[in-house]
Amino acid sequence: MLKFFLFLFLFCDLYSQIIKTPPYEKYVDSTKITFFWKTMSISDSRVKIGKTPNFELGEFIDTTKTKDHEITITGLEPAKIYYVQIASYGIIKDSVRFVSSTSSDSRSSGVINVYFNKSIDTSVSIWQKAMGNVDLKSKLIERINQARYSIDVCIYNFSGTTASQIADALVEAKKRGVKVRFITERENYNPARAGYSKLINAGIPILVDNTDGYMHNKFVVIDYRDSNSWNNVWVITGSWNFTDEGTNRDFQNVIEIQDRAIAGAFTREFEEMWGSSGDFPDSLNSKFGVNKTDNTPHLFNIKGKNVEVYFSPSDRVASKIVNVINKADYSIFFALLTFTNQTLSNAIYTRYNSGVRNIKGILDNNTDQGSQYSFLSGFSEVLLDTDRTALLHHKYCLIDPTHIYSEPILVTGSYNWSNSAETRNDENVIIIYDTLIVNLYLQEFVARYKQNGGSGVITFVQEVGSEVLSFEVSQNYPNPFNSETSIEYALPFDGFVSLKVFDVLGREVLSAVNSYQTAGRYRLNLKFNGVNLSSGVYFYRLELEGSGRRLSNTKKMIIIK
Repeated sequence: MLKFFLFLFLFCDLYSQIIKTPPYEKYVDSTKITFFWKTMSISDSRVKIGKTPNFELGEFIDTTKTKDHEITITGLEPAKIYYVQIASYGIIKDSVRFVSSTSSDSRSSGVINVYFNKSIDTSVSIWQKAMGNVDLKSKLIERINQARYSIDVCIYNFSGTTASQIADALVEAKKRGVKVRFITERENYNPARAGYSKLINAGIPILVDNTDGYMHNKFVVIDYRDSNSWNNVWVITGSWNFTDEGTNRDFQNVIEIQDRAIAGAFTREFEEMWGSSGDFPDSLNSKFGVNKTDNTPHLFNIKGKNVEVYFSPSDRVASKIVNVINKADYSIFFALLTFTNQTLSNAIYTRYNSGVRNIKGILDNNTDQGSQYSFLSGFSEVLLDTDRTALLHHKYCLIDPTHIYSEPILVTGSYNWSNSAETRNDENVIIIYDTLIVNLYLQEFVARYKQNGGSGVITFVQEVGSEVLSFEVSQNYPNPFNSETSIEYALPFDGFVSLKVFDVLGREVLSAVNSYQTAGRYRLNLKFNGVNLSSGVYFYRLELEGSGRRLSNTKKMIIIK
């Protein structure tokens, strides 16, 4: 019997020695992709690749036995989607299939524009001022008017004067020979509405979803279907619905990207729902919601920016957002219409317990069933939107936005942080690793934070050295100052750092740093634009706790209004 169980254990252990870490693109450019994966047991490395599922470009084999596998495929075409099979042949054989994409070459500019339809706060701008109070409808119509070959529209809601005017632009595009395809949510589809009726009368095909979930995507792809078009290919996505309320009343963000490779992923998702790659839908082959498969590339290199794209419910989007949250070292800021996904709130709580204490959120409400508002409020600052005449319709999250020399990350798109978005609805998420893009969203976040009663100061901390130092905090400069000053400090060991400002009576007036930091030298830029402090003497105190020690230092500053 013992031998039997030993055999069973070994058999199960060997059977488990298949691919341990799912393969991913370690490096991507316009002509090559490096794939990386891990296995439980040593084995060789094999990659089959092709433009079709037949892997017609062949199999690439590295016979070196290893647990860490890496193969680079060269000689590929720019902005091309490839079918890939990763395999490891060792004690047993195992393989995984997926799709990947090379990046665009210089024929695509990689320009990324961000638009907000409400006010922004440029006091936290580090380079470029965000574009606020933008007419989103006019921006979209401008892109439609520039289209030369094709337009794919995938939109949850389409109504009112906004939809009517966008429909006019789409009809004019069709008249000049542009191929237009349109997907929308079944429950919102009404042929009598002006927007829809104009499309129907012009012969523009419209497809509605066929599942019990919502077709909640909001994206437009311009000119991808022209294989010779590179500098005119755009993807437009974000939180915005093409309605009067969504355009004029609610708080929205839109991001547009000029890049052929990423447009390929959105087009592939569109055509899975469309049921064909042709001008007209094939309802027998169209897939929505739980019927979809994970068949799009996800990792992109857009002019040096790492970008990820995922679609629900097929791509397990929540797990991808958790991966991003887990990368937070200093701060997590989010602005969301709804937050009912406990997996995501638990991920934020885990980072809090790991020392990420600067967590701020803004939610439209706390009344949705399963709302995580109470749970999040127990350890972070979560505000509710006070403007009850409008919806806070954003779906974005910022990772380390005030630590610009770490790795700030943006999560945005149409994906509500809800259970339905994860399991039933058609949604899209885009993740961008870029300091300047994150800062544009930070300018919007700060405007909403202040508008809804946030009293904390948004500060930037820059690591300026990593050498071992003694504990010290410099005199702020300039001093006296009016609205902005800088403080440098040094940490001799890793620990929890607090830097607070007090008035002459010892009352705390703001908390500037409240996070775990590694040993090194830091520079803190303090902006007091949104803080109502009178002229006078104040004190700032730096505290460091870690390695069984607690250190502190206090200095005086003077504000002159």
